[in-house]
Amino acid sequence: MKLQRIALAVAVCLLTGTVAAAQSTLVPGHRKADRDGNGVADAGVNVNAHFTQTITWVSGGIEYSCTYVVNTRGDYGNDPYLNSGWIMNNVRCVGGGATAVFHYMIVHQSDPRYTGEGWPIWGTWEWFSLVESQLGNVARNGRTW
Repeated sequence: MKLQRIALAVAVCLLTGTVAAAQSTLVPGHRKADRDGNGVADAGVNVNAHFTQTITWVSGGIEYSCTYVVNTRGDYGNDPYLNSGWIMNNVRCVGGGATAVFHYMIVHQSDPRYTGEGWPIWGTWEWFSLVESQLGNVARNGRTW
């Protein structure tokens, strides 16, 4: 039951954690090729980024904590949102006496790993892998497409 609570919490964080981390952290590399001085790389420039963030919360009186290691590569298109490329996160969550580990990669249609037949996540992005501790790669093992 404890592991299921962590898994549910991580599922929510998987969808929101990357966005929250990106919004609250200056992504390394953004100042590269920034001709207009807005703090974001110009359109057409591929940016490699790496950052970490820990999110902690309490649910049902139990403290949970997830540490994200986020890596991205792609074109931000002169705005703070990744427009193409890939996102890879490693997540380790602890709480309630249990530990869960997740590794996932999301690819844009511009990435050669994109098939158009994978699990869509938003727009022209799909899960390439979604590995969960004790379950394996659910994006491949559990696919129905």
